[in-house]
Amino acid sequence: LMVAGVAWNGLRGAAWAYVVTAMIILPIALTRIARLLNLKFSQLFRILWRTALASGVMYLAVRTLGPAVPQHPIEAGEAATSLVTCVAIGVPAYVLSVLTFWLAAGRPQGTAESWILGNIPVVVRRVRGAIFGSGN
Repeated sequence: LMVAGVAWNGLRGAAWAYVVTAMIILPIALTRIARLLNLKFSQLFRILWRTALASGVMYLAVRTLGPAVPQHPIEAGEAATSLVTCVAIGVPAYVLSVLTFWLAAGRPQGTAESWILGNIPVVVRRVRGAIFGSGN
């Protein structure tokens, strides 16, 4: 597939070949993972749907609000600026989406979201201790 992609459209064709390959491999890999963990695919889906959907929201936010995809090679400084802009748009879009979907799902316990939110006070105390000393 990679050879065909490169022959079709050079580096851009190679990138598309990579994406198509990942789309083919993903359901196979998820099925194998579900089997190894003795989970039904529906159980695995219940675990992963929030992150998958949030990834889509992040992609749409970056493509809609971020810099245009360059049609020609760009300088390193411009590429770095583009990357920082995409990260500045993508991170909040992803985090807010995951939290929104977690809330919409009824705040399920035992998830990454519940663990992170439950540990925010611990992190805040540690940061305060590191900045202001352990006495505060």
